[in-house]
Amino acid sequence: MEKTRKINELRETLNHKDRYVRHNAAIELANLGEPVAVAPLMEALHHESGIFRRHHTTQALIQIGEPALPALTQAVAEESRGRVCAAYALYRIDNSKLDILIPTWINALHDADEEVRSDAAWVLGEIGKTARATVPVLIQRLRDKRESADVRVKVAHALAKMREPTANVGFALIQALRDEN
Repeated sequence: MEKTRKINELRETLNHKDRYVRHNAAIELANLGEPVAVAPLMEALHHESGIFRRHHTTQALIQIGEPALPALTQAVAEESRGRVCAAYALYRIDNSKLDILIPTWINALHDADEEVRSDAAWVLGEIGKTARATVPVLIQRLRDKRESADVRVKVAHALAKMREPTANVGFALIQALRDEN
């Protein structure tokens, strides 16, 4: 009875005028396993905070699981900030989709939006060894002295988590450590 009351209150909160209130209600609903949270969580994938996008929202969508698949699949096809985390959630729900998602993350590493590049590097680090096909592109990003320090740090972290045993990776990491950026 208490859970039903809480779910009903949270559902009403999904219509709140403040998007932060809506997003937090959606995360709570996802924690309760409520698929009604998918739509506001998809909106939250465009949030300006990387931590909110990558951790709170993505994890909530993963927790919802299969009911989120159609919306995640649609988001991956869009040219938006949320596509990178949507692809990650999709992969975590159904890891058989890795091969079709890798191009999403590779393209995102070349996006004009620094936040998109940052999200892509973070995702590839989270996936680790399974995403080794992206190593050449990650090395390119790491060597790009115009790239932000935030993205380069996430790229270095991703390469380290992939444990790719090539001299190119080691050399690129050493070079990056010597750079001022």
